[in-house]
Amino acid sequence: MWEEYEDNAEQELKRVDHMIHVTLKYTRTVDVIKNIIKRLISAFDYAVLEYFQAKKILPLPDHPQVRAQTLVELEKE
Repeated sequence: MWEEYEDNAEQELKRVDHMIHVTLKYTRTVDVIKNIIKRLISAFDYAVLEYFQAKKILPLPDHPQVRAQTLVELEKE
């Protein structure tokens, strides 16, 4: 299951790369930039989920802020 998160993160980063190098070249709109930011956040979220799965942390926190706090606490240990 965690491999799925890794694949999803990689796919999101490929989309972001394409949007930065191709789409922004022709269309410099706020909507494109917002979409790029959303996809970067999504890729980060998939990477964090993969990390939690690899560390066998269950149940996975639903809220992004709780995930971030849990990640910081794990890294302190």
